[in-house]
Amino acid sequence: MDNSKEWEEMITSAIILCPVEFEGFDKTKNLQDQIQEMMFNEQNSLEENHDEFIHWLWGGTMSYNYYPSEYSRFSSMEQLWLAFYMYEKHKKTWDKEKWVKYED
Repeated sequence: MDNSKEWEEMITSAIILCPVEFEGFDKTKNLQDQIQEMMFNEQNSLEENHDEFIHWLWGGTMSYNYYPSEYSRFSSMEQLWLAFYMYEKHKKTWDKEKWVKYED
């Protein structure tokens, strides 16, 4: 479980930004599972969501020789899954202080 200051800032900001989506989110339980459940409650299957996550993580290249530095700054899977959720659902990215609109 991620207890870092950055994780606390990320999840608190996400809850404030999207209170309805994070209603019932319990920071004392498995965080990664809860974020994945939020993703998987949609129409896509578990496999499709994991494929989308891997595609997003590898910058759309699906090449395992490429690891974008933008994602290497996250120190836990909870941070990665939350960043993926916020990007997929809201086109937001974490700038180390707040969620900001993703610019292509």
